[in-house]
Amino acid sequence: MFDESNDQIVFIAKHKDWISIKKLLIDEHVKSEDISLQLALVQKAIGEKSFRYAEIDTAKVDEVAQKYAAGKKKNFASLTEAFGSLKSSELKKELESACKTPAHYPLAEGYFLKALIEKIGYYTYPDVDILQKVYPELKIPKPRGNFGKKKK
Repeated sequence: MFDESNDQIVFIAKHKDWISIKKLLIDEHVKSEDISLQLALVQKAIGEKSFRYAEIDTAKVDEVAQKYAAGKKKNFASLTEAFGSLKSSELKKELESACKTPAHYPLAEGYFLKALIEKIGYYTYPDVDILQKVYPELKIPKPRGNFGKKKK
């Protein structure tokens, strides 16, 4: 599977019912945008999972972030407004309710910042959708499985 003599990206994760496998053999024909896409897919696979495994209720933090992002358009003024509207004591209470213990608060805070920025329309790392816009020729892998009947 992994061969040190080749340039490659290999990411394999399996825990209970979660499985993620991302592989790319890199040779002279592979473009840098393909490498960026593969790394973005790995980031997407582990991004939220790392917070969940750290026992942060990401759904609750997402709700808090959505409250502060509601009605905001994608521009820096909206980011400034959203950050300006944060009341630290109130926010801390809301985020601590998403934590297993108060010691987990810095993790919830980090996830909140990421979620708020993304809900306003910016991304904290290369995202699959952004890469598709920048490089329309990229072939984004579709998830496997049956997702219901096709519409006629």
